[in-house]
Amino acid sequence: MGGLDRQVGPGPAGRRPKLRTRPSGKLLGQLPLLGVVVIVLVGVGLVMGHRWRAGLVLVGGGLIVGAACRALLRESRVGLLAVRGRMFDVIALAVAGGTLIVLAQSLSTTA
Repeated sequence: MGGLDRQVGPGPAGRRPKLRTRPSGKLLGQLPLLGVVVIVLVGVGLVMGHRWRAGLVLVGGGLIVGAACRALLRESRVGLLAVRGRMFDVIALAVAGGTLIVLAQSLSTTA
């Protein structure tokens, strides 16, 4: 039980060690997510404005951009785009985006 006997708490002289955080680093890590959210919101706005085909293509494209960001960027740079493992995130985003694009292009506008 050697590993369980360690005490966790203040460091030497009763002080807790300082955690070094960079607020700008945390903000920069969320830029890929912000880009995806902006693209998706513009697409939703188009759908609400009765341009559903262009809107769905834009939403699908935004998800594919998210998949590309998740695939190409390091863990420290993707921020909240990292939900599960890298492969799962990339596949889920790419399939959802591709499905939206294919559905938007294949549905007819005539009744």
